[in-house]
Amino acid sequence: MELTTGIHLIERGILKSPEPQQWADLGAGDGFFTRALAAVVPKGSSIVAVDKNSSSFKSILGTPSHVEVEVRQSDFTSLTWGENFDGILMANALHYVTDQRIFLTKLKAKLSHSGRLLIVEYERRQANPWVPYPIPLGKLQEIGMTAGFSSVEKLDETSSVYDNVMIYSACLLQ
Repeated sequence: MELTTGIHLIERGILKSPEPQQWADLGAGDGFFTRALAAVVPKGSSIVAVDKNSSSFKSILGTPSHVEVEVRQSDFTSLTWGENFDGILMANALHYVTDQRIFLTKLKAKLSHSGRLLIVEYERRQANPWVPYPIPLGKLQEIGMTAGFSSVEKLDETSSVYDNVMIYSACLLQ
């Protein structure tokens, strides 16, 4: 995926404000979406990039210098990476969580009163070794509302090079 495509998937979900924002990127992997997020948040913002695999973090170093990026080697489901975020991004990571509703409820508590949760996921219903707990958009909308979010809005979609399925992005608001 091109960086411009990643940016396009998430940019509508970023609060438009000149004030710096505090974000978390959960399951940051090689930092692709960390870089996309850094390209659209205001100057002076900060991003905590969380992933179990520290060797992935090398490519995060290429993020724009106007954003502070802190890398944290941790399992994002431990919920020990901070709180009071303006936004949390989970790109291709929620499908690793077994009880997604309970986890979304816990994530909601990590957001500021006006915070938002951005999800990028595969639009698939069948599990496979790489997507063990699929979360198609309809399921995300259902569990997002039961987890206490006020709205779950689809932002965009693009074709995946894997398995000929779509990738969607959505924004969950407090």
